[in-house]
Amino acid sequence: MAEPVLEAIVEDFKTITPELKRAKELIGVLKEAGEDTVKIESDIRNLEIRKSKWERVLAARGYKIPK
Repeated sequence: MAEPVLEAIVEDFKTITPELKRAKELIGVLKEAGEDTVKIESDIRNLEIRKSKWERVLAARGYKIPK
């Protein structure tokens, strides 16, 4: 029963990495404009940690994670 859910999560990884990269680029723009980015950067770090944990869980179950 969980397999379709895990497969859907693997598919989501195709967009997660590019979106995280885009978010970091936008944070750079915010910094240039003198905006406070501490909260946003903290949120991104937390998302990256969650992403890493899911990558390990999925890989341990034999799923190939797109890079």
